[in-house]
Amino acid sequence: MAFPPQFLDEIRTRLSVSTVAGRKVKLIRRGREFVGLSPFTNEKSPSFTINDDKGFYHCFSSGEHGDIFTFIMKTMNLSFPEAVERLADEAGLEMPRQSAEDVQAADHAARIRLALEAAGTPIGLADLLIAATARRHGCTLVTHNTREFSRVPGLLIEDWY
Repeated sequence: MAFPPQFLDEIRTRLSVSTVAGRKVKLIRRGREFVGLSPFTNEKSPSFTINDDKGFYHCFSSGEHGDIFTFIMKTMNLSFPEAVERLADEAGLEMPRQSAEDVQAADHAARIRLALEAAGTPIGLADLLIAATARRHGCTLVTHNTREFSRVPGLLIEDWY
């Protein structure tokens, strides 16, 4: 499931990194930052730092770096959607619902990505945006390797028109 950026930003606004990490790590404030022992390695001197102003943590002993979502994912062994759900609940936010149109668009994008991979085409966000825009405006996508697309299970040629 893709989450709206505004929803993720709202979670980041309501929950600071020090609040989330402070449950796993004993933190000491040093100026603008917090420091503590790494939750990722066994150490005796603090190398784990948090900067709430910038919204990230960094562990100098393990090289781990990220925001509240990656911290929860790494320390609790959760997937991104599970981490978002847990933090949204903690922040008092209701999870966004996916409309049928969003589900259909995500499925379509996945099939296009699969087709582009099968055709040996480098895949990037631009490729997906071009395909989605072309379909939305009723344009035909043309490729030099159209035969490869017919070999992709579940992909219908009308998806390209």
